[in-house]
Amino acid sequence: MAQNCITEKPSKREHKPEVFAIDIDGTITFNDHSISEYTISEFRNIKKDFPNIRFILVTGRSYKNAARVCHKLSITDDLLITNNGSVLTTIHKFEPMIQNILSQNAVEIVFEYAKKNNLAAAALYGDGEEILIPEFITNTEEDMFAWLGDSKIVRDANKIYTENIYQLCVFGNNKLIEKTVAYFEQYGLNVWVYEREKSFALEINGPTTNKWGMIKKYCKKNNLFINNVVVMGNGTNDVPMFENAAYSVAVNNAVPVLHDLATEICLSNEENGVVKFIRKHLNKYYSQK
Repeated sequence: MAQNCITEKPSKREHKPEVFAIDIDGTITFNDHSISEYTISEFRNIKKDFPNIRFILVTGRSYKNAARVCHKLSITDDLLITNNGSVLTTIHKFEPMIQNILSQNAVEIVFEYAKKNNLAAAALYGDGEEILIPEFITNTEEDMFAWLGDSKIVRDANKIYTENIYQLCVFGNNKLIEKTVAYFEQYGLNVWVYEREKSFALEINGPTTNKWGMIKKYCKKNNLFINNVVVMGNGTNDVPMFENAAYSVAVNNAVPVLHDLATEICLSNEENGVVKFIRKHLNKYYSQK
């Protein structure tokens, strides 16, 4: 019989949950990227029962796509971390409080490599409504448009020099994946790899940009004790959170490295593991009237 918790290890540091920093895709969402009615309903109930607890979604998605999930879950009065730690913004409107902008040199390195190797590439800026693809990037394969969703494509090389670009995406054949990742990593860039059967997608951020780094800035800005943050995730881009948080929870479908790092493993995304864990964990620490 399924239980709310699968395994639990002693927390390494003193901890009392005040903030839940939660990944979206594969953690809250089902494998088809939908969210169950149970999770939506229970999230709302938890927020009513524990009004002082903060919830912040920490995602690789852009603002536009992440904000939709926040509204579904009634997480509308807090902040949102997008693009793997690139942007900290309000939810109701794209108003960045902190942005980790890529250097001009990093942008040029990525686009020049993509052009030389005939790879599809794009730059993200603003609220994600628009995606920049310079005219000199001629490979615009279908995988790229599926990845970027319904954002408007802007073909303008000049915007490379005028917009605050916080994330780059590169797409290509799997035969080039190791070479491409190694090339970008030699410049100190953070590269998140997503493989399909025959193709890959890379999300590229600056050297110090990751989810945990922005969580630290969020806590500092709001005078929150960092050890009281519970992080929840499923993928390799969640590793920095799990390596540093006092309390980390991997959904059962998470990649093996998160299982090794996690304080606790909860039920999978397909079993509504996130909200079941949160309810159990808050009941443990806070008595309800």
